[in-house]
Amino acid sequence: MGLYPLKMALFPSLLVSTLCVIPCQLPGSPAQFDPAGMAPQGALQTPSKDSHGVYWASDFEGADMAEKTNHAIAAAPPGSTVMVPGGSFLHSGPIRIDKTIRLEGAGSAETTFVSTSLTNDQIEIVKGGDYSTVANLGLYTQGNLAPTGGAGITVSASFVHVSNVRIWNQYNGIVFNGPQNLDVDDCDIRCLGNDLWQVGGVNLAIRDTKLYGSGGPSTGLHLTNGTGIWLTDVEIYGNARGFVIDPGQHEGVGQVFAKGVAVDTSHEQDGIVIGGSGAVFDIDFADSWVAGSEKGYGINLNNSQTNGFIWSGGFIRENHLSGVFVQAGKNIQILGTQISANGHNNATGHDTYGVVVAPGASHFMIADCLIGRTGSDEEGGGTMRQSVGIYIAPGDSDFFEVINNMDAGNTEGLLIDNSRGKRKVVQGNLGKVTGE
Repeated sequence: MGLYPLKMALFPSLLVSTLCVIPCQLPGSPAQFDPAGMAPQGALQTPSKDSHGVYWASDFEGADMAEKTNHAIAAAPPGSTVMVPGGSFLHSGPIRIDKTIRLEGAGSAETTFVSTSLTNDQIEIVKGGDYSTVANLGLYTQGNLAPTGGAGITVSASFVHVSNVRIWNQYNGIVFNGPQNLDVDDCDIRCLGNDLWQVGGVNLAIRDTKLYGSGGPSTGLHLTNGTGIWLTDVEIYGNARGFVIDPGQHEGVGQVFAKGVAVDTSHEQDGIVIGGSGAVFDIDFADSWVAGSEKGYGINLNNSQTNGFIWSGGFIRENHLSGVFVQAGKNIQILGTQISANGHNNATGHDTYGVVVAPGASHFMIADCLIGRTGSDEEGGGTMRQSVGIYIAPGDSDFFEVINNMDAGNTEGLLIDNSRGKRKVVQGNLGKVTGE
């Protein structure tokens, strides 16, 4: 189940001047310059294949850089490298990778493709493009995006590596359509739709990557079907929804392991949502953070087919409503977590608990958590309305444990248990405990 990025040779210095330098109109885009501008003009007439076996996209005729790059890919045999020089290049159609190659620019801030089409994918890695790599590129789209649009990169091949790629102002960032063994690292994706969307596949690794919203209906990471997903040091910030798992009726998402994931400031809905009608299983967050959802919950567990959700360590704090809302599913565990200052700036005080359990929800454990406001929360300003650490609503909730939790300043106590279930363990909690 490992990932197999290509082993690549060292590449020569960029000595080819760009053919068309076109300023990118987006704010925050990289400086527009030609790193090889002082090179002799004769460099443009060098053979398309250099002595190291590298094919240069700039050496091919074409209306725009996408066309030049596609010509270079067509000429390059499988296993070779296609290089794009530094500069900002306008293009209107997708780059298509249908063989095993490495497509590489001078850097994510140095080589920029600027798309003039709102609906095109910029790079398509299709069947035959297995074991390919895309690295050191920037992908942008001009103008205001339509309600639907293309992606920076779509992948339907397997064993693909995407490294140091910047995708801004594209409706979808990266879309995975059913492949296996994909590796995304050191990427910066800021879009208006789904920043990174998996609609199927096996074995996806995302490392050291930023998924930033830019207004609109964005979802940072959206999983609808797939298994074997590793997330390490991923920042999901400023989206309408942060991290969504919502498989359809005949689909499933499972075996997700996330460590060091930060989901912050979801501006329309919840930070993390487990929904849909398909199977959700073995979801494990460790040492992660969910905070600042402006209109929703930190974590909303609302899939009746969920079997196995663990959140251990880290923080759940300053969400507009409750920190965690357990609505459905079984084998739900919230362990060793600081859950504080939820209901932040919520004038109504509605559903502002550390953890709230819906009527009849069963098969859960809340253990070893520090729940309530702390000194740093009060110093940060705002109104902290987390009135109860854990609230279990009236109903038939059963098969659960609430053990060894500590009240850190909830205004109405640590636990209110109004459930009618008999097969439960409530013990070792430090703080006010009330209920039936």
